[in-house]
Amino acid sequence: MQQLDLTSKHELMALMLEALLPLSVSPVSRFAAAAAACAVDSGHFYGGVNIEFEGVGLNNSVHAEQCLVLNMTMRREGAIEHVATAPAPCGHCRQFFRETYRSETMHTTVFDKQQTTEAGDDHHHAVVATYRVHKRGSQSLLELLPLSFSPADLGCQRVLLQHYQEQPRFRIASHESDATHVDQEMLALGLAALQLAYAPHTRCYSSAVVRLAGSSSDSAPRYFSGVYLENAAYNPSLPPFQGAVASMVVAGLGASSLHDIEQVLLLEQHGAQVSQHQATVAALHAIAPTASVHVVAIVPIDGSS
Repeated sequence: MQQLDLTSKHELMALMLEALLPLSVSPVSRFAAAAAACAVDSGHFYGGVNIEFEGVGLNNSVHAEQCLVLNMTMRREGAIEHVATAPAPCGHCRQFFRETYRSETMHTTVFDKQQTTEAGDDHHHAVVATYRVHKRGSQSLLELLPLSFSPADLGCQRVLLQHYQEQPRFRIASHESDATHVDQEMLALGLAALQLAYAPHTRCYSSAVVRLAGSSSDSAPRYFSGVYLENAAYNPSLPPFQGAVASMVVAGLGASSLHDIEQVLLLEQHGAQVSQHQATVAALHAIAPTASVHVVAIVPIDGSS
């Protein structure tokens, strides 16, 4: 793959931000945010947007930078070379980036955004808001977050986006009879996604799979997976259900598709100190009140956790 110079990367990421901003799901703030990044190893570019849920606390929101990192995690990417955001990343997101592999060498570029077309309805079709972005400045992540707190402060050697061969492996608990009543494709996807979950601080690994109803009676359902991404500062952690919703949004499904969720599968360890169950139910029922949640217990294979 041909390597782009810094100017070309800035230009490409500016175009990505302009394309991403209309995908924002922000019914509460009406404020769109987007993030784009280039991966060190592959040179591939990824994006993310902010996602909000009406009817539940703001802590359920997904920041654009979290959405971006989830997107990269699900594709087994490594360190971020350069990230661009519109607007500037908040403190929550700077802390989330600090959790990632080689974050001390990450470069950031901040773009200001200007909305050029209002969202609405012209009586024939929905009008999507459009944006232009303008570069404000660049600096390292550590300049954005000086004297920062990191996983090392908790004595943790693992970091996000560094994929280890010794990642804990899980299986369905032998006593878990509910697993036989769950969509088996969802179960397989959830177990596969668990290999990408990141929870070194609590060891409470979890994943979620959402199933959307087919668009017609003869079309197949669609599935999207997400995983728990933990943070050394705890609060910036990304829950697995929000991760699955983020996977939907970056796949191009708009806010209206959230109402098409008909079932959620949550895999987590029985009796874990950190459970995602109640938070998942609350967030799900805010956007899809008739959808069901199935929780299936998992246990580590050979004490690998």
